[in-house]
Amino acid sequence: MMIQNKTYKWMLGLLAAGLLSACGGDNAVTSTPELPSVKTSDTSQQEITFNVTGEWNSEATTREATIYENTAALRDEVSHEGAGGNFFHIDAYYDGNTDKYINNSRVFYFTATPAWRFADNSGNIVHYFWPPTQYVVTSLNFLAYAPEILTYTGVTIGTYSDRNPTFNCDLPITNNQTYVGGTVPLKEFIYAFESGKNIENSESGVPLNFLHPFAVVYLRIGSAKQRTTLNSVTFMRIYKKGTGEYNSTGGPTGGPTTDWTPETADNEHDFTISIGKVMGVDMVTGSTFGPFIVMPQSLRGRTDPSLVDIKMVVNYTEYGGSATETSEIALSNTSWDPSKKYIYTLDLGTDDGSVKVGVDVVDWVDQGSNTLINVD
Repeated sequence: MMIQNKTYKWMLGLLAAGLLSACGGDNAVTSTPELPSVKTSDTSQQEITFNVTGEWNSEATTREATIYENTAALRDEVSHEGAGGNFFHIDAYYDGNTDKYINNSRVFYFTATPAWRFADNSGNIVHYFWPPTQYVVTSLNFLAYAPEILTYTGVTIGTYSDRNPTFNCDLPITNNQTYVGGTVPLKEFIYAFESGKNIENSESGVPLNFLHPFAVVYLRIGSAKQRTTLNSVTFMRIYKKGTGEYNSTGGPTGGPTTDWTPETADNEHDFTISIGKVMGVDMVTGSTFGPFIVMPQSLRGRTDPSLVDIKMVVNYTEYGGSATETSEIALSNTSWDPSKKYIYTLDLGTDDGSVKVGVDVVDWVDQGSNTLINVD
């Protein structure tokens, strides 16, 4: 149902910009009140606004894949005043079922208060109000995600059951995670889900805490003999397709996280990162390549007994060498987990002639002042 400006009557129909939205069917109102489509002193007409947060702590940097390093990165992308003209997608479901109260709407960032507002494609403010107290269901579940256009994320939206959104991924692992002939980088997908919100959230705004459902991998040079060429690094037999499911309490501190189920049929792939950099020429100690987005998964002891552990293969050529050297290395960490960064430090050609790899696991923060080099 929605209110028409002139008649102030409730009617069944689609959501419209600037009009109060509601639900039909089993969750119809117990009466048909005549309410205005603008905010009034009536507490049942409080407007829905948002308070966007996220566990980001660093400056955004463009590298192989494009990721959201901090809240400012999301704000800049969806700023109404900015040149991008982007927004994040949002739906609101009635708590307790799968009916939508707000369908396929958009949120921009504005410098005015409140900052995060519904708007149409032209940036004109759209007003949505909390369900009136006469409704049988007055609590809403909000699902938001960015970017709005999923073309270069490797993600498609899955199913929604009450308080249980899912999505699917099929990540590119060729051409260093780029599209369109290597010109468009893979874009990180982030999402937020908040359940059981109602008119009591009208003053502070609905909190949208965006989650990073994927993990990312970096390669860092720890040491190498001068003029050694790092040709490529391959992660063997990884999963790149699967289904992510929101888990409200499954995180390491009891907070929300994303549970992943890999698609096991025809889904073992070698992910080769082509580098082609020379130590002392266009690569130095501390040079870091990445981020590369990967689907969270177990790296060893996988449930399918036919699958062996995931390993890293480092391909390099020593200075003056006529042939490449290849080292297959077992990874010390046992998994890639959501919202974690894995920094693999490579020691190429140490004194005993072997290649060694160490790994640091950190939360979703930037890697500091290391020399970041794009992989061409």
